[in-house]
Amino acid sequence: MSSNQEAISKIIDFMASDHKILLVQGTNQNEKHSLVLEVIVTVPNPPKTVLFRANSKRNMDSFLNTIFPINTRYETGKPYKLRGGSTIYIDTINRASQQKSPRQVDVAVVYPVDSLNVESGDENLHDLLNRGARKIIFVSWTDNVDISWLDMHNPMKITYDAIEENPAYHSRVKEAVSKARRQTQIKNLPSYAARISSEYLVKMLCRGKCNGGRWAKLNKPYPGLRTLHNAELGEYTAICLKCGYEADDNYNWYRP
Repeated sequence: MSSNQEAISKIIDFMASDHKILLVQGTNQNEKHSLVLEVIVTVPNPPKTVLFRANSKRNMDSFLNTIFPINTRYETGKPYKLRGGSTIYIDTINRASQQKSPRQVDVAVVYPVDSLNVESGDENLHDLLNRGARKIIFVSWTDNVDISWLDMHNPMKITYDAIEENPAYHSRVKEAVSKARRQTQIKNLPSYAARISSEYLVKMLCRGKCNGGRWAKLNKPYPGLRTLHNAELGEYTAICLKCGYEADDNYNWYRP
């Protein structure tokens, strides 16, 4: 739990650290992304290029106008000059909107991370890494969905709560989060795989007795298809839940 000043201090520390990925959570639902953007463009030697990645085009203006107000609607691929010398670009978590974004960015802010699942999260993370982002900041809204896929990438974490500014609001958000279902389950699993948590499931070609496509159990949580296929041989193993065949050819596995 962090107050406003503590959160600012931690964001500044992250920007000056060797950490590449930051996750900002907490009950300050509509303030976290604002604070992140305001801080990163005012640190010493601020980034030249910032990419703000929203969950949809219709939310861009509401997310940004309270921080960097402009006289027209924000557009994807268009540069907007900020104080301190930074330039911000806007796109969304949908791949089609990313085509106009710069090939090279210094810092990326993704909000809200709640809109990403393990597959779309993995795709967006790798897209930002491919754009050379030296800092990637994921910001949550309500913290009521499963984002454990991000833990695979060892993010630095900050919790910015509203308990000091608005204790009643803080309590309401915490109650909503406590009632949330954290783990998303894969639907229509066969009986032989239904007892295994979805975060450990993957589909593979079983070369054992099954000699066909089967659900298998991973040795550690499923990280997303790009991360799984790019992993070094042996980092991930999968055991067929039908016959027990063990495989390590992770570049062939998938999730329907």
